[in-house]
Amino acid sequence: MDTVEAGDVYHAIKYCFSFYRKPFEPVDKQVWGSAMKDHSYTSEQWKEAIKLYMYEGKFAPKPNEVLDILKRQKSDAPRKPAPETKQLPDCPEHIRLAWTYWIPIFHGQDLPFASKSLETKVSAELAEEYLMTCNKEAWKANLADAVPEKFRLKEVWGE
Repeated sequence: MDTVEAGDVYHAIKYCFSFYRKPFEPVDKQVWGSAMKDHSYTSEQWKEAIKLYMYEGKFAPKPNEVLDILKRQKSDAPRKPAPETKQLPDCPEHIRLAWTYWIPIFHGQDLPFASKSLETKVSAELAEEYLMTCNKEAWKANLADAVPEKFRLKEVWGE
């Protein structure tokens, strides 16, 4: 499950928690993240199980309750073969670190499964270097929307 798919599952869990009038705390996110990593279900299967839980659960769900639904679904229907995935080349480390640092700042929310340790180790100079990297990579890919306007650097975009 990639980061976007995990984010979709977190969104479904947060919605379910709000249905039961319970806040989705950081510790909940850690527990659910571990459960998702430790089990090989797709994001669609997780979301469907969470939706089903809302019909049968009395309180905000725990991972083991949703896993019970997933196991029940798995035994009820034959599993479709996983779609063939295209292997993408690895992203250079400095570019990955730059985006990992700046995306949460750009959008005001944490990345699922991202480590908080990166934020504390980045100096102001390194943050500027990362911002330049993000701008240059977005410019090369012709993806201006990847960097919010207030973070776009004139040296790169020429605006």
